Amino acid sequence: MLDYNIEDNGDEDSAGEPLEKKPLLGYLIHAIVRGVSMLAGYLKQRIIRLYTFFAKQPEQVYPEPDKTRQICIIGSEGSGKSCLLAGLQILNDATLDSSFDLHHNSKSGRFFHQAADALRRGEWPTGTTQEVIVETEVAFKGKQFLLKLIDYPGEVVRQVFGQYREQKSELLDVIQQAGFILLLIDGEKDFEAPEDRIKRTLYQERLNALIQVIRYRKRQPSYEHVRFAVLITKADSAPESIYAPEKARSYLQRLHPHLLNRLLKHDENLMVFGVSATGGVTSGRDGKPIPPKGLQPQGYESIFDWMAVEEQESLQHTQERLRKLRSDFTRKKLVLGLALAVIIILPIAGFSPVKTWWQITKADAILAGDTAAVGSDSFSRYFSQMKLDRQNAALAQLGENVRGLLENATLVDIIALYQGIAAFSRTLEGKQKETVLAILNSIEANVCDSIASFYDNRDANPDQFLAAADLCLKSIPAGECYEKIKNWKQAFDDAKRDTQLKRVQVAFEQRHNDPQTFLSLAQEYRVEYATHKTADDVGKQMIQLESESEQAIREKHYAQVLETFKNRELEPEAFRSQANSYLSQYEKHESTSEVKKLVKQLTDETKEREVQKHEKAFQTVRDAYNRRGERPKVFLTAATDFAGQYPASPYLDQVLQWRSEMQLEIRAQIAEIDPSSLQGFKMRVNNLKGFLELFPGLENTGEMEVAVHAGDKLIPLLNGGSIPVTVISAGTLTDTYKQRLTIHEFRLEKKGQIAEFNEKHDLPWSLGQAISIKIEVCKGYCFLGNYETVFETTLTGVLAIKELDGVLSRGTDSDYVEGDSFSVQVEIPGFETEEWNALENWIAPGNAWRK
Repeated sequence: MLDYNIEDNGDEDSAGEPLEKKPLLGYLIHAIVRGVSMLAGYLKQRIIRLYTFFAKQPEQVYPEPDKTRQICIIGSEGSGKSCLLAGLQILNDATLDSSFDLHHNSKSGRFFHQAADALRRGEWPTGTTQEVIVETEVAFKGKQFLLKLIDYPGEVVRQVFGQYREQKSELLDVIQQAGFILLLIDGEKDFEAPEDRIKRTLYQERLNALIQVIRYRKRQPSYEHVRFAVLITKADSAPESIYAPEKARSYLQRLHPHLLNRLLKHDENLMVFGVSATGGVTSGRDGKPIPPKGLQPQGYESIFDWMAVEEQESLQHTQERLRKLRSDFTRKKLVLGLALAVIIILPIAGFSPVKTWWQITKADAILAGDTAAVGSDSFSRYFSQMKLDRQNAALAQLGENVRGLLENATLVDIIALYQGIAAFSRTLEGKQKETVLAILNSIEANVCDSIASFYDNRDANPDQFLAAADLCLKSIPAGECYEKIKNWKQAFDDAKRDTQLKRVQVAFEQRHNDPQTFLSLAQEYRVEYATHKTADDVGKQMIQLESESEQAIREKHYAQVLETFKNRELEPEAFRSQANSYLSQYEKHESTSEVKKLVKQLTDETKEREVQKHEKAFQTVRDAYNRRGERPKVFLTAATDFAGQYPASPYLDQVLQWRSEMQLEIRAQIAEIDPSSLQGFKMRVNNLKGFLELFPGLENTGEMEVAVHAGDKLIPLLNGGSIPVTVISAGTLTDTYKQRLTIHEFRLEKKGQIAEFNEKHDLPWSLGQAISIKIEVCKGYCFLGNYETVFETTLTGVLAIKELDGVLSRGTDSDYVEGDSFSVQVEIPGFETEEWNALENWIAPGNAWRK
C-alpha cells in the first residue's frame, strides 16, 4: 500500500508545506476565513437535501410493489389471439362454476364481447389489424389481478422478430414491461410445414420469432422477474388431450422437439399449455370448420393457476427485499443525522474542519484512484481552486497512482477509472488536458493489452473475451484501441460464424445419410445469423435438401410403379393404385408421361386379354354344346357362367338359344319314353327329376308335354301287393287297377304261439278320392271276429294313394294288448318319397292331363 502525504491547498506562502508543520491557531483562522464562503453554499444545499430525505417515510422512498402484472400475447397471424380472449369472456359469462370474473372498461368490454359473440354465432372473430391494448380486472379463485392484455397483429410479430428485424414497433416497449409473455403456437398449421416454399419461409419466420422474443426480453432490465409460456391453441384438434401442462409439453416435445429445445435453451423455466377457445369444431355448410353451438373453452384455468403461483412467489421475494431496504433506510437516517449534527455543532464551537476534510477526501480520491470522486463536478471545482503547482503535482501523482493501479486492478475497475478520469479531463485545457489525456492513453493501452490477452485465449474462454470486448467498446471512445478491439471482436464473431458455417456445410455434405442433423444446424445458424448474407445461402441449401428429398421420394415412388408394372398380369390393381398415386402427386413432372404410357399399355393388354378370355369362354360353351348329349350339365353350367360373366357379349343370344334348344331336346327325349310299364314309368320319372335339376326354377304352365305324358300314365301303372286292411270307403275307378301291398312280417306272440298272415285285398281308388284305412289285429279266436283296431287314418289329397308310402313306412308302430306285442313293416316297391314329391309338384298343379 502506498504512503500518502496529505497536503493543504492554502495560499501561495503555504504552498508545498506539509500540513503538520503549520501552527494550529493559524490553520484554524485560515480555514475559517477561506472556507466560510464555500461552506455556506455547500451547507445550504446539503441541509435542503437532508431535510427532504428525512421528511419522507420509508414507504415513500421504497413504495409497495405494484400488483399489476402485464401479460403480453405473442403470436403470428392466424394463431388464435382474438379467440383466446374471446374464450376468456365466455368463461366469465358462464353462470355455473365459473372461476373467472372480469371487469372491463368500455373499450376493453367492446373488444371482449364482440369476439365472444362471434364465436356464439358460429363465426370466427376477425383477426387483429392494429395494435390493441385492453385492460381488465380479473378475479380468479378469490385472487384479484389487474391484467393488461396486449394483442398485436401477427404479421407485426413476424416482421419485428423474423426476417425483417430492422423494423421497429411499440411491441418492443410492451415486451420490456411485461411480467408474463405468452407465446402462441397454432395447434394445426404450426405442427406441419406447408409444401409451398413461400409459405414455408413465413412458417419458419413465425417460429423463429418466438425464439427471438425470449432472446430480446432476456437482454432487457428485470429479466429475472418475467415468465414465459407457450400456448398451443386449437388444442381440441390434437389426437389426444393436451390440456394438462405435462401432456402439452410432451406433445410439443414429440412433434416439435427442435423448437422446444431452442426455447428451453433461452429460458429453462418455460411452461407449455394447451388451450382451446371453443372445445371443438363442427362443419359448416361449405364443409369448413366453424365453432360449435355448445362452446366449452378448455385449458384456461391451468394458465391462470400458474400465473397466480408465480405472482405470489414474486410478491414474496419483493416484500422480503423491501423489508431489508427499509431496515437499511432507518440506519442511514441515524448515521446521516449524527453527521448533520456534527456539521452544525462544530462551527458553533469555533472549529470548521469542513474544507480541510473536503480537501483530504479529494486528495485521497486522487491518490487512491477513486473514479467516482475524480469524475465528479465537486472535484473539478476543488481542482480549479488549487494553485497551478499544486494542480500539476496532483496530476503527476494521479498518473503515478494510475500506473500502480493498472498492474493489479481488474478490467472492470480499470474501465471505471478510465471513465472517471475522462470526465475530469473534459474540464481541463492546455497542457493539463494533455497530461490527463496521456494518462487516458496509457489506460487505453493497458485495456488493449488485456483484451489482446483475452483474444489470444479466446478458444479456451470465449465468454470472457466477449464480455470484456463488449464492455470496452461501450466505454472507450473511437480511436486506435477501439478499432483494435472492434476488429478483434469482429474477427472472433467471423471465426465463430465460420466454424458454425463449416459444421453446417459438413452436415450438408452428409445430408443424404443424416438430413435431420443438417436441418437442425442450419435452422440454428439462420436464427443466430439472420441478418448475415450467408443465412440466405444456408436457406437455399435447406430448400435444396427438401427438393432433393422430394426427388428421392419421387424416384422411389417411380421405381415402385415400374416394379408393380412388371407384375401387372398377376396384380394389375396394384400397378393401377401405384400409378394413380404417382400421377396425382407429381402431376406436373415430366415423368408422368411415361407412367401414363404404362397405364395405357396395361389398359390395352387388359382389353386384349378380355377379348381372348371371352373368345375362349365362348369356345368352351360351344364345345360343351356339341357334346351336350353326353354331358348336358357341363353345357348348362358353362352357358350359365358365360351369361353371368359376359352379359353384353354378342354371343350371348346364341348361347341362350342353345340352352332353349337343349330344353326342348330333353323334353322330347322324356316324351319318347314309353310309360306303359312300371320300368318305363320309373325311367320317365327319373328323367323328369334330371330335367328339373338341369333347369331349376321352371314351373308347370300346362304346356309342358313331359308332365302331361307322365300324368296320363301315372294311375294305371301303380301296382301293389297285399296287407290285412279294411277299406271303409271306396269309389269307382275309370281305368281299374290292383294295388299290391305286401306284408313282410306280421307276428302275434301269445303263450309261444306265432300266427302268420298273407292276404290280398283289392284297393279300388280313383284320382282325387280320399282313402280310409283301418288295421285290426286278431286277439285269438279270430273266427269269432275278436279283433282290435291298432291303426286307423284317412288320407286326402289329389294323390292320396302316395300317402300310403308315408303312413305305412314310418317305422315301427307298437301297441300293447294284454301283454302281447306286434310289429308291422310295409313298403310300396319301386317308389320313394322324393319321386312322389316331384310328380306331385309337376303333375297335380296342371290341368291338361286330367282330360
